[in-house]
Parts: sequence; structure tokens; C-alpha cells
Amino acid sequence: MIEISIIPTKNKGIKGKLLKSVCKYVLKKMGIIKKGNHLFLDIAFISREKMRELNKKYRGIDRATTSLCFPFFERANSSPVHLGQILLCEEVIRKRGELHGVGFERELMDVLIHSLLHLIGYDHKKDKEREKMRNIQREFLKELMRRFS
Repeated sequence: MIEISIIPTKNKGIKGKLLKSVCKYVLKKMGIIKKGNHLFLDIAFISREKMRELNKKYRGIDRATTSLCFPFFERANSSPVHLGQILLCEEVIRKRGELHGVGFERELMDVLIHSLLHLIGYDHKKDKEREKMRNIQREFLKELMRRFS
């Protein structure tokens, strides 16, 4: 079982059901959700200004980004497990979706998949890791787009 808390956003267009479905899909496919375990995940939408501040503080980059992840996850056999927290910036995600010509919901799913992969230990600092992570992300997004279209 997974419990996902979503700190509400001012925009009613962001559907909690979509976010939860994406999370459950990715975590099941990656073998994180298993029968009998109990997981927690926090998702919060924050302002562009707050995202910029946190991105500078934690990554040394002085600009807003689509998301920041704070993993708490360790491959422990005990339950419950708090996977971590994902911070999302609606404004940056919307702009990036427009820039790519894909729309907000598709971009949100892509960013969330990417963030979840980070929470469970994937990274893209090296070319090989980046390519592996991108391939997983593309595969999951393709399947989720089929499900939600």
C-alpha cells in the first residue's frame, strides 16, 4: 500500500488522481510497491520564487526548476517506508510544456516520472546513467499517455 499526500495547489486543473496514478504505476513497475509493504510519499506544489530559493540552496543553481526531490528511501525490509518528498513548480512545468508543445498534463507526468526515479536512486550525472534513466522515463511516459488519452 502507498499513501501519497499532495499539498494542494491553487489551480484546480491539477488532479490528484492523475498524480497518484503516475506514482503508483512507476513505483510498481520499478518493484518498489510490493504486497505487504507500506509506503509514504509527499508531493508539494511551490511557487517559482520558493523553487528558485531552494534550488540555489540545495543545488547551487540560481533559477527555478520544474522539481526538486528529497529522497528518504533506503531499500529496507521494514515497513512503513517514507520514500521522500517531491517539490513541483507548476509555473515552470507549464512553461516547459508550452515550450515543448506538449501541454501541461503531459509535462507534469514526465517531470513526476523523472522525480520518482530520482527518489528511488536513479541519477543522470554520467552519460550511461542518463541514457538508462531517459529510456525508462520515455517508456513509462509512453505507456501512461496511452492510459490517460
